[in-house]
Amino acid sequence: MDQEKRLISWDPELPEEQARWGPLVLLLLGALAAFTPLSYFFQWFVSIPFHELGHALCAWLDSRKATPLGALIPVFAWTSFEEPSLWVGLLIFFLLAQGLLRSYWSHSFFLVVTFCLLLFLWALLSFFVGHERSQMWIVWAGQGGEFILSTWVLLGFYFYFPKKWHWPFFRWVLGFAGSFGLLFSCRKWFGVALFGEPLPLGTVWGGSEDSGGDLNQLIGHYLWTPRQIGFSYTRLAFACFAVLICAHVAVLLKNRSED
Repeated sequence: MDQEKRLISWDPELPEEQARWGPLVLLLLGALAAFTPLSYFFQWFVSIPFHELGHALCAWLDSRKATPLGALIPVFAWTSFEEPSLWVGLLIFFLLAQGLLRSYWSHSFFLVVTFCLLLFLWALLSFFVGHERSQMWIVWAGQGGEFILSTWVLLGFYFYFPKKWHWPFFRWVLGFAGSFGLLFSCRKWFGVALFGEPLPLGTVWGGSEDSGGDLNQLIGHYLWTPRQIGFSYTRLAFACFAVLICAHVAVLLKNRSED
């Protein structure tokens, strides 16, 4: 397949059987980790990094300097961010534009779409969403990042990435991380919504009474109710699974049309 066609295709180097069964195997392995005592181990190295990157990514898209320390050293479970800055905003725009161009030149359709979406969100948060509201979404984006980033790496399983990503190997490593992160978050939030489990309030080290916890801030400062919080994350879970199901069905239809 030539490079021009690759830009609008799935990964032509991904074997048909792997495309058909790979994500299902990853979800099965993720379930074995998420619904067993192994979850305590994997949450430190998967869920916490996704959580802190969720905070940081939302802050960067709001033109803020952010340091996701918990993504680099999960035991810290902390992300710091500052007030919006014009220079940070310009730097973020430059990096996203560079990423978009390099993805196009590398003929990676998935990354082109990703960077287009990030540029749209950067413009939305930086210019159209007020300061207080954007800070609220940064707080929300910790738990949200566990869903969204997990779904992103699982969705990327099907697509072509530039050679330097070594994607034939890392699609499996990150795919397992994504499946665990998504299912562990579902276990947590559907437990809250359906089985009456308590909200995961507080912070890792400060306990449930720590007012600096994400959900503590949503309730205490932004006046969300526990029901609204649970509904927002369970609805996000359904959206993530809908995207993954649509992608998998598209792959099955594509393979059938090529038979």
